Amino acid sequence: MSTSSTVGTQNYLRYRNRTCKCRERAVVKISESDKNPGRLYYTCKDADNGGCDFWAWCNPTNQINNVSQTRPTSQLLSLDITEGTDTAIPDGRVNTRLLIIEATISMVKVLVLASFILAVTAILMSVGALMK
Repeated sequence: MSTSSTVGTQNYLRYRNRTCKCRERAVVKISESDKNPGRLYYTCKDADNGGCDFWAWCNPTNQINNVSQTRPTSQLLSLDITEGTDTAIPDGRVNTRLLIIEATISMVKVLVLASFILAVTAILMSVGALMK
């Protein structure tokens, strides 16, 4: 079974690829239930369109060493974590929220870069128009 990850370092969570009963790669979705909000799970990619009933929790295959040391991050995520407790919550809510934050930061970086390129292009076009 192969393993997927964002980057090959120990500071990122790694997850296994799963195959559903249709022998297709299962997709990963985020739970929106009251009991398990934000938790990742596998399901058939065609579950809503007559696919199989495959379903399983998506648990990381590794543990991030610095999760329990990131008190500011846990406070940022608005979790009720008291001093001296382990922040590696078994249901994966912290890990899921960290993944979402990392993905959001990556998207913001891309948007900032695209805005910078557009601004430079506009300036160069303005200078070109003035020189004519």
